[in-house]
Amino acid sequence: MNKDIKILLDAFPKKLENHIKVVFEIIYFNTELCTIDTFDIQIDEETIHIPSRIYCEEPNEIEETKMTYLQRQILNCFFTRHHNGYVRQKRLRQIFTKGSIEKWMIPYILQLAGEYVEEILRDINMNIELIDADDFREFISSNKDFIKITGDRIASYWNEYYKKSIDKDEYAGFKIKEKVNCLNIKTKVKF
Repeated sequence: MNKDIKILLDAFPKKLENHIKVVFEIIYFNTELCTIDTFDIQIDEETIHIPSRIYCEEPNEIEETKMTYLQRQILNCFFTRHHNGYVRQKRLRQIFTKGSIEKWMIPYILQLAGEYVEEILRDINMNIELIDADDFREFISSNKDFIKITGDRIASYWNEYYKKSIDKDEYAGFKIKEKVNCLNIKTKVKF
């Protein structure tokens, strides 16, 4: 099996395989720079391996318009792992504007919450309520280590980059943590 298609197939639940193969056809991987670092997530008792970063060109917009809604959402999620922050933000915004958030999309959104780009954090904070509360709780319960690490990263990035310029109460990352923690009272996993 081609290494690049395996990266894409491993990054999503198996039930999406046929759609992933369509998406793969319009992605042009730079194999010399393609990441092998991943983080593992549990979705419906299935382990998926999401790339930490990807290094490939965005597909042609005309090719994207030929894809189904689901295929475009797979593509958007995958490109939230792009090495360019502007691409990550653009794809995140497309996820939020396309409609409902599926459970398998949650780790792509939350991983961005544990990164350092304040503008992306603001987008997540404004749209996090689009995630179904039950799906969110189930995801958190199945991925406690990921949630803890992401929460720790939010605090660490604020301390390193924003502490002198943004009050803790105003920092979008902490607002996200508060919303997740309020939602997650039953499982007692702190974000």
